[in-house]
Amino acid sequence: MGMPVLVLKVQKFGHSRDEDRSWQELLSPGSAGDEQYLFRKRGMMKQKCMLCSLDKENHKNLNFAKGGTKMRKILFLMIILNFSYSLSLGAEYAVDQGSNMFGITAGFINASGDLYEDEEGSSSTTLLVMPSLAHCIVRNFGIGGDLLILDHKQGDTGLSTLGLGPKAMFFFGGKDSKAYPYLTLGLYYVRNTIDYGKYDYTVSGTRFKFGGGASIMIASHLGFLMEASYNWDNLKPEKAKESEDGTMVIVSMGLAGFTF
Repeated sequence: MGMPVLVLKVQKFGHSRDEDRSWQELLSPGSAGDEQYLFRKRGMMKQKCMLCSLDKENHKNLNFAKGGTKMRKILFLMIILNFSYSLSLGAEYAVDQGSNMFGITAGFINASGDLYEDEEGSSSTTLLVMPSLAHCIVRNFGIGGDLLILDHKQGDTGLSTLGLGPKAMFFFGGKDSKAYPYLTLGLYYVRNTIDYGKYDYTVSGTRFKFGGGASIMIASHLGFLMEASYNWDNLKPEKAKESEDGTMVIVSMGLAGFTF
């Protein structure tokens, strides 16, 4: 005689909204707590779900309500992202609210002759590159940042400079302008490394920049960029107790691209 085997059958119940009672009534304490209450649909008696005291198909609606909350959150997030994106699309010209400027200026200097050569007769070369960007948060006013890269070489001695920091720009001009003059302010962290061949020497600190320039538009989204700036440096040599001040005037030219 074989041993009896107990077989458990698990059935997953699903529910939908009852046609004879409202959704609010199905969730009310009276209907959910009454074990004798029977739901009628299309004239047939329906078994109740023992887990939640709702009829089979209304369980599905309960899950839908929970899922609907997540869907509403996702929909709300999509609306916010779409609104933020539409702000940038709403710009009508280069310095309108929501537009972006991506610029790069550069300068190259090669100095030689008795006046500029060192004792060994070596000439000096200097390369300056300044990528930049700005976003117009309101019309004619933008915030962004600059990257300063400078390389100077003369004989066995070299100087490399790296600077990075935020800036603000105030533009002049309107929708039909052919050029956009501007004023700019910036504050940067600057690090100078001097290479003497046998050893390096580092100087670092801050730089304050005040300048002005203009973007002469050669196309609706492209401009020829010119800028001149006065820079005040406060740098501290390595292992030194006090910092040193200095000033520098930089004139550069390049290109600026605008998205709007």
